[in-house]
Amino acid sequence: MVTLIPESSEPPKSFVLTHAKTDHFTVCDFHMPGAENLNPEPYGYSSPTIKVVDHHAPDPRWERFISSGALALDYIKLNEPAHEAILNHTDCDSVLSAGIVTGLLPPLPEFGVAAIAADHTGEENPIADLLQELQHERNFELSLQCLHALLEGQPLPEVAIRSQQTRLRHRDRAIELADQAEMVNDVATIITDATIDSVLLVSLLPQAKVIVISLPLHEDPTKSEVKLRLGMAAPVGTSLQKLNISSFLPGFGCRWNAGSNRRGGGSPLSPTEAAHLSANRLAQLL
Repeated sequence: MVTLIPESSEPPKSFVLTHAKTDHFTVCDFHMPGAENLNPEPYGYSSPTIKVVDHHAPDPRWERFISSGALALDYIKLNEPAHEAILNHTDCDSVLSAGIVTGLLPPLPEFGVAAIAADHTGEENPIADLLQELQHERNFELSLQCLHALLEGQPLPEVAIRSQQTRLRHRDRAIELADQAEMVNDVATIITDATIDSVLLVSLLPQAKVIVISLPLHEDPTKSEVKLRLGMAAPVGTSLQKLNISSFLPGFGCRWNAGSNRRGGGSPLSPTEAAHLSANRLAQLL
């Protein structure tokens, strides 16, 4: 059984317990604060009643290209299928991790590869590209149905075809933006007026240590949103959380390899000014 709870940022244990349908469950692909204080496991964390398969916790073990889908493969090697998996969103990594831990999906290595492509490298992957766009439907059963159709070579539902087409358009746009990127000491800078999933740029800019994307803030176009993502050339051990980015980009929030200042209200600088300031400061820090 898979339970999809209302999406929120880092829902507390009390919130998760309110929506869980069983007393023993497995959290998949979201950070439940305090989970990192449970027993460490190869797949995440555990207590007598709760297991956590997730790579978002503040834990140095996850400061690498790893995903919940890949961790789920470790989970199923050590545990019986979970009676209940708890999700709070339905992107590629969430669907694959929940499917694997519950036994609804077989523990195939290609699922781990797809999850890492969706979360970290942005490389073309038919599984990742299908599921990542279907997340907006917030329908685990639909995503699973479409995945089975893809794997079995069966006709895809119309909603899945539209999702694939959307992902292809986003990839085409990412290629255009990567071609326009300016490089400043291994920092790639992109200024645009359209939202882009920054992960799609990672494999297109393999020489970049950090990718800076600056665009008008959707909520207030007089301000700018700056997105940062570590690139493939970033040295092992690099973490955005260790670079004190808020010192030059107020309101910035992130996990170890990606973040933005959108929730912090954006920057009063223009996209061009914010991009160049960020790129120059990052070039000094790296």
